[in-house]
Amino acid sequence: MALIRAMNAAISGLRVQQTKIDAIGNNIANVNTTGYKSTSVDFGTLLSQIVGFGSAPTGTLGGVDPTQYGLGVQVSGTKQNFATGNFVATGVASDLAIDGDGFFIVTDGTGRELYTRDGTFGLNPGGLLIDPSTGFRVQGLMADLSTFTITPSSALTDITIPLGSLTIANATTKFGIDGNFNGGGPIASNGNVLQSSVPLFDIAGATPASLATLLTDLGRLETGGPLDFGLSTGDVLEFQAEKGGRSLGVRKFEISAGPPTAGIDDTGTTLRDLLDFIEGALGINTSLSSGTWGASIATGSIAALDTVTTTGAALTGDFVTAGVRPGDYIRFTSGPGAGQTAQIDTIAFAAGVTTLTFVSPLDGAVPLPLPGDTFEFNERSRVALGVAAATEDGTLSDAGPTPDLRVDEASPVGVMRISANAGLLNAIDNIVLSANGDRLLLFNESTAATGETATAHVTVFDSLGKPHDVVMTYMLEARRSPTTGDAVGTRLRWFAESADQIQSGTFGTTVGTGTIDLDATGKFVSENPGAAIDLSLDVQGVLTALAVDVDHAELTGLASTSSSIIVGTNDGFAEGTLNNYSVGADGVVTGIFSNGQTRSIAQVMLARFGNNQGLLQVGSNYYATGADSGLRTIVTPGTFSAGSVRGGFLEESNVDIAREFTDLIVAQRAFQANTRTISVANELLQDLVNLI
Repeated sequence: MALIRAMNAAISGLRVQQTKIDAIGNNIANVNTTGYKSTSVDFGTLLSQIVGFGSAPTGTLGGVDPTQYGLGVQVSGTKQNFATGNFVATGVASDLAIDGDGFFIVTDGTGRELYTRDGTFGLNPGGLLIDPSTGFRVQGLMADLSTFTITPSSALTDITIPLGSLTIANATTKFGIDGNFNGGGPIASNGNVLQSSVPLFDIAGATPASLATLLTDLGRLETGGPLDFGLSTGDVLEFQAEKGGRSLGVRKFEISAGPPTAGIDDTGTTLRDLLDFIEGALGINTSLSSGTWGASIATGSIAALDTVTTTGAALTGDFVTAGVRPGDYIRFTSGPGAGQTAQIDTIAFAAGVTTLTFVSPLDGAVPLPLPGDTFEFNERSRVALGVAAATEDGTLSDAGPTPDLRVDEASPVGVMRISANAGLLNAIDNIVLSANGDRLLLFNESTAATGETATAHVTVFDSLGKPHDVVMTYMLEARRSPTTGDAVGTRLRWFAESADQIQSGTFGTTVGTGTIDLDATGKFVSENPGAAIDLSLDVQGVLTALAVDVDHAELTGLASTSSSIIVGTNDGFAEGTLNNYSVGADGVVTGIFSNGQTRSIAQVMLARFGNNQGLLQVGSNYYATGADSGLRTIVTPGTFSAGSVRGGFLEESNVDIAREFTDLIVAQRAFQANTRTISVANELLQDLVNLI
């Protein structure tokens, strides 16, 4: 009966509108659910009753349409809106949101994978990244915590962020120097020279002290006669000084034949041992091939008749009388050969000409000095004792290719002579040598230091992350008149010292030296050597020696009122503990350590599906794969159409409350209209019954 059919259709309408209202109610209920995706209901017609099938057009008729009566409506399906919701900042590092397509991956207690848009995560006591509401573990890739590298092809695993327990340290292998050295300053031609005010004396032998004099027999020769220092085996001598205005601290030397004990820097029994200790404490670089300079003895310029070859020179003037002797250095300070240096092997004066031969030849790859170029003679930088020529043991001498650095044949016998490296900031002052509370010697400066210098303090780190201070002192060694735009115009030399150096069997603070060539515009050209600092750290439980490259490519040599040199880069760092983290757009968890370092700890990965509508909702904001979802694909956030991760944010529900209320009103009216259809059909049926 037709009216019954109308009532059945209306009843189906009531059912589907009730389903729609259910969906709207669920959406409104989840308006504040993190990561919730709103659901809509799709309707479709039920079966239709065909009364007439109609007919096709004929030659005289246009055709008849079929006659059909609908039998109602049904729910054809539901659909989720996977559009990204708004983001709300929480400031919590473990809160994550996905800006775009994709799902976070978690595993339950059985290892089953589930997927969610809700990134309300946290860390459990073991550092695992989890969903605190369920305990499910967030999946991703873990970095190798020894190298902090993430392998993209590795299998998914639990993400662990070990706050408070992961520590790192890195030994310095290279640092860079930035800034400007005053290339317009004076050449550092002189280091200051200090001499003991009185000679040292061998009390037991009643002779001026020699390098072999036992410290227990050592004294000084006063005007009134010898004065015994009264030293005994086991006594500790304290030495302190200033260098370039900075204190070198107190260093200790014990009169002993054994190795140094705790708190003692060096040991020995003879005066030679003591001089070795003093030179090491002062950080004087004595490398014969380095071109390090002491005090200037004499200067001059090459005349038209003078000759300079790679193996020697004939120079107008009496430089023998001026104090030049074998073992000294000649350095050319102007012209195309500026910076060329050589150690003197032999020296002789006759007929107004000083003839020199060199221990090793000048650099043939660099132009030789020419008439008009200037030069100067310098003594070696060292700590030495004045002795009579060839009197030590018949073989010791301070001349020739293998001189004894402790022998000084030009100083008064028994006088200690300290020749510093060149430059103002290498100047040594305020020396105090004492034992048992008594000052043993006074020192007088005989030559002052000159020349442009600058210093920089660099902190290098050993393999355990312990810091060590290295003082870099720079001096202007030479200038050269360039003939081309890229010719070397200025040469700098640097010295490196570290009071932290510990060498088994040897005491000293010098850890390296090198040169830097700058062109005529003050720009860096080259340096030698590249790997120059060698810091020994014996018996410290660390990898030793600590070899460090120095990069001066950013250093300039422009003329200025003063030099300003700083440390630009340093690849070493002290121990640091992981105390914070952040998650980047690519899902990488970056650990932030207490020493300011950052490292990749892990990476949050995402899952994508061919059909998100095919996923099954399993509660607690989780999805599981469905028959029509397609296989899940693991992707890196921000790749393969996957969204990026936003750390410290959560994704809000994408429910549009205004739209839901509007749909609710429409569904309500549709429901009411269907009830009205039933009422009308019922009234009509009643009218039919009343006809009987």
